[in-house]
Amino acid sequence: RNEYERYRREVLPIIDLLENDLREIFKQRRQHGWQTGYRRGNKISIKKRIQEQAGGIPSAESRAFQKREAPTEKDYAIGLLVDLSGSEAQGGKIEEVFKSVIVLSEVLNRLSINTAIYGFNDKFYTYQEFGQSIDSKTRDEIGGMIDVVDDAYHGMGGHYGSHTDIGWATTVASERLGKQ
Repeated sequence: RNEYERYRREVLPIIDLLENDLREIFKQRRQHGWQTGYRRGNKISIKKRIQEQAGGIPSAESRAFQKREAPTEKDYAIGLLVDLSGSEAQGGKIEEVFKSVIVLSEVLNRLSINTAIYGFNDKFYTYQEFGQSIDSKTRDEIGGMIDVVDDAYHGMGGHYGSHTDIGWATTVASERLGKQ
């Protein structure tokens, strides 16, 4: 088994709890209501039409038709940007970061939130692009994050210090997010 599955089993209770907590929040914000008060439409408010009939309003003058409310915000798109520089090898930081990536990627994908997962050191890594569902191949690639950090650490001669350009990586990820 790869690293992803091993760590995923460890954090599965957290994934389930966070999914349940966030599902309600995202569900409430995504719901579109219906506005009543239109002379024509595809749906009619029975309650409103009964009130109109009781008030003597003929059907030709009815304002009981409904139209879908326009959403007040866009669908969500969330990008995760993970520091994969050699300094993340210090004190086991990458293992905790890796667990966080697993929790967030699993939860966001379960909730059908448009998600991207990127990593960076002196290179930019794409693990999951916006519009791509998480699958076993993606999980295997994400599972390689710890090796990327180990390689970066050993590539620095076993020193933790590096000159990772966080600004560059943030710009690249932000540009991709901006296209959503």
